[in-house]
Amino acid sequence: MKKITLILIGLLIITTLVFRLKTRTITLSPKRGPLVEAIYGVGTVAANKVFQFRPGVMMTIHKVTVREGQQVRKGDLLLSFVEGTNIHAPFAGTITATPFKDGETVFPQIPAISMMDIKDRYVSVSLEQQTAIRARAGQVARLSFESLRGQFFDGHVTALFPQDGQFL
Repeated sequence: MKKITLILIGLLIITTLVFRLKTRTITLSPKRGPLVEAIYGVGTVAANKVFQFRPGVMMTIHKVTVREGQQVRKGDLLLSFVEGTNIHAPFAGTITATPFKDGETVFPQIPAISMMDIKDRYVSVSLEQQTAIRARAGQVARLSFESLRGQFFDGHVTALFPQDGQFL
């Protein structure tokens, strides 16, 4: 029984060696082209144009004329106050927050309304140290998002800077 086991093990070793010797090696020449490197990071999409109205004194809202998610044009009336102040849209965009209702009082420095131009946006990406060393302003970037699998967006690196212990 031991002899049969040793013979089988020997045949297995010989077969493996013969198979490896018969395997061909293929040599390929490198192709010239652009160097591509994948960089992974956590990013935030932000708008270039953002507006929040924060009164400097306590004011009472007379009428909120818009709702969250509504598209507005430059100059559209957003809010009117009992005190006679009217707030108009400084640019075309989307209303992102209307935390107060008609008749409510807004305290100083509390946002009474927020809007942004969601068509004009950028991505701020937090990079690890090794990646930040290789990134340069002006580089072409191709972005993909975990929630939009298979879709890619072209862009470029506009700046690289440290902020709060990380590189953006």
